[in-house]
Amino acid sequence: MEGNNLKKWNIIIMLLSAIIIVVCGLSCFQNIKASLRKQEISSLRDVANQNAIVIEKALEARLDFLESIATMMRTENMVNDEQILKVLKDVPKVYGLKRIGFVRPDGTAFTTDGYEQNLSFREFFAHSMNGNRYIANRLLDRMGKSGYINVFSVPVFSKKDSRVVGVLFSTYDTAKFGKIIDVPSFDNNGYCIIIDDNGYVIADSEKSPMAGTINLIEAWSRKSPEASNFVKNLANKAHKHEETYGSVISEGKEKLIYFVPLKSKAHENSLYLLTIVPANTLINRLLPVANTLQTMLIATSLIIMLSLGYIFFNMHRRDKELFEIAYVDALTGGDNYASFKQKWKRMEHINGFIVAFDIDRFGNVSQLVGTEKSNELLKNHKKAMKTSQNFMRFRSLQGN
Repeated sequence: MEGNNLKKWNIIIMLLSAIIIVVCGLSCFQNIKASLRKQEISSLRDVANQNAIVIEKALEARLDFLESIATMMRTENMVNDEQILKVLKDVPKVYGLKRIGFVRPDGTAFTTDGYEQNLSFREFFAHSMNGNRYIANRLLDRMGKSGYINVFSVPVFSKKDSRVVGVLFSTYDTAKFGKIIDVPSFDNNGYCIIIDDNGYVIADSEKSPMAGTINLIEAWSRKSPEASNFVKNLANKAHKHEETYGSVISEGKEKLIYFVPLKSKAHENSLYLLTIVPANTLINRLLPVANTLQTMLIATSLIIMLSLGYIFFNMHRRDKELFEIAYVDALTGGDNYASFKQKWKRMEHINGFIVAFDIDRFGNVSQLVGTEKSNELLKNHKKAMKTSQNFMRFRSLQGN
């Protein structure tokens, strides 16, 4: 009875230990996943901020380039349209522009590709006439071949005073302009989009699957309603000019996004850079680390469980040996008298009878036939008793 109870407790302890190990293992694995997620965010943040620095410099370089031409025009006192266009005619080809042009104070524009048109309705004209450098939203070209364009503009000042005498602007095909923000990242799986704080796209990378989108926040809200919380947070952070991180489901896949304000002031609204990467790209980069940690965790758990199993197996074997010493007759392998007394205590409430066998002067028999034969006789006696188990609850052997 005591041996069975001990065995049960050993099994219970072993099961509890296994459960504790599994729970601890799962907890550790969840902690590992959380740490890897933090590493994903940290990696994305670092790349996003590096992209922001590169793109800020690229945007400012294009404005500085225009401003250097405007300064030359002021220095040379160029006020004649033909004179200005003659100086500017080779600039688009050399610098990969669609066109470059000059707008008079009345809004009349002259361009290097031969167009003359009133652009007084364009926002970039109004802003630069007020003395500001400006980067326009993505526009639909109204000159020549239709398509989306990006426009940079700077004021041209009079040589005599600080009066603005016109606006110098450069135009890029949006498709070509996307190369400016095509910063390689995450094994060329990442891409960038520049938006203003209302969500309107200023420029996007050539690799962007949402090319041609007018308002990115509205597009995400329509395509992925579950991303509405992130979109709301994005808008809130935009107005506070803060960085933020999140994800959306686009084209059926999760995209991780890091949102960084750009320092450029050349827009009526603030500009922001979104660095976007498919979630599985970052996961795949960290997968070897996760698999290694998971393998180590599983191996450690198995070693601990096998060690516990070995300990409990030895305990069980020792208990069995002690039980046999205490309750099993060494000669016949049957129950001894101590076992009989213990079982009898459990059977006191049951009606029955005791059958006792006694061999008189068995010592004389043993001396006569020898120990081996006498032992064989006792074993046969035990077998005979075993065949009578249909009416005998239990048997034992007690020797003198």
